[in-house]
Amino acid sequence: MAPTPLPAALLEPAWTWPGEVPDKVPVDLGRAFDVRSSAGFSICARVRRSRGNGPGAALQKGGPPLGWRFEAPSDSGVVAFAVWPQGEARTSEVDAMAEPASGTLEGEAPHRGEHDVGRTRLDDGDWHHVAVVFCEGELRAFVDGQRDGEVSLDVQDEASGEVSVVSRGDDGMELLRELLGFSEALDDAQVSELAAGSRTLPTGLYLPFSPADVPRFWRLHSRSSLPEGDAERGDQDAREFLVGVLGCTGNELQVEALCDFFFDLLETAQSISLTPRKTAVFVGIMQAVFALMHSRSKVSKVVGEPQTLSEVFLRFRNLLLSHALLPGDEARRLGIFSSAEVRLLTDFVASSLFAHFLLYQSVLLCPLPQVTVRRLEAVLERPRPPPELRRGKLLQQAQPEADEVPGGNAQATGNRELSAAVTADAEDTRPTEEGQASLAEHLDMHLSEAAAAAEAQLEAAIKERDKALDGKVGASA
Repeated sequence: MAPTPLPAALLEPAWTWPGEVPDKVPVDLGRAFDVRSSAGFSICARVRRSRGNGPGAALQKGGPPLGWRFEAPSDSGVVAFAVWPQGEARTSEVDAMAEPASGTLEGEAPHRGEHDVGRTRLDDGDWHHVAVVFCEGELRAFVDGQRDGEVSLDVQDEASGEVSVVSRGDDGMELLRELLGFSEALDDAQVSELAAGSRTLPTGLYLPFSPADVPRFWRLHSRSSLPEGDAERGDQDAREFLVGVLGCTGNELQVEALCDFFFDLLETAQSISLTPRKTAVFVGIMQAVFALMHSRSKVSKVVGEPQTLSEVFLRFRNLLLSHALLPGDEARRLGIFSSAEVRLLTDFVASSLFAHFLLYQSVLLCPLPQVTVRRLEAVLERPRPPPELRRGKLLQQAQPEADEVPGGNAQATGNRELSAAVTADAEDTRPTEEGQASLAEHLDMHLSEAAAAAEAQLEAAIKERDKALDGKVGASA
């Protein structure tokens, strides 16, 4: 059974146009691109040219007497392909019965060059996707994803021929973009997907990273091992490229969390030697998993809750297995990952996303409100020292009235005298550091005298009451 052709989103070109040139002088690219006629080859590009400005972009391998030249548009405004040594080009029956080149003015005699293959005029000033595919002695031309002509010819291998390209015209207008060379013959569906810029796989998975984007990130990231200044710049460029390709949105914390995860993912893919094609598919799987986290759960008891850990993991498992090459199930799946790679990638996701699932959910689904922190400087006065305790005065306490207690007059009088004596002595005597000992002696003496006077007055009051009581008892008898 013939292998299933890869979707265009997973195609890895054998050679790509490295950049633009300032003028129309052909740029010598050395032997960077070689084709093998036995295996077939494909060349795709986006071209633009206005009518009356001559031929457009050209890619040439070698030259007479051995080599080939791809031109779009040619002098007659269509796709052309020339080979050396020149053989007898046998136009297919479809081309022999074809109408003149579309876009020709009414009444104008059709003009076709010796090496023209296509029929659609390209010199209208707009961008067009063009392609030529060679396989088993037949060369097919495509314009904007549709087959535009075919011719039978013989393309001989020329490994020693150098590659040159022209990407600008006399007027300085850019003629060429996205020039890709494949060392295999693409089918019609693959060419059509390339023309449409499709990034979706047959499984419905969208690839934010193309296989060509992955090496670009790795090259930017490799600059982080350079000296300090270049390393910091390389890391920043890699992150900016990652955020731009993934289209991360949200607040600063959300973008940083997603960027860190995919940054680690691409580092891990490089460390376990995943190819750019497999890495691009895995990035697409994880982006679909993060998008699923925003969906509502179908098993949660609370309506409106986000997807649970088990639901998200089940979706991740199904996506990974649908792109894995498993024994006995090759016909139903797009075989990208081997069984060993499935285990390694599952371990990475289990130890990163699913180990901290609630944390990712809190950051991505329940972001905290923006908090503005404003810092102000306040000047605090030094507290004043407390007053000296040795300069304090005793407070007078309220005493009960003398009439409330029998014999209270004498007791109250003694207490008042005692308090007055202590207060007067405290006011007259100021404690000093030199006379603290003598002050204590004076206070003790006054306290003793006041206590003795109060005791004598109390005994006299008791005797008077006893005497009065005895008189009352004798009178009654």
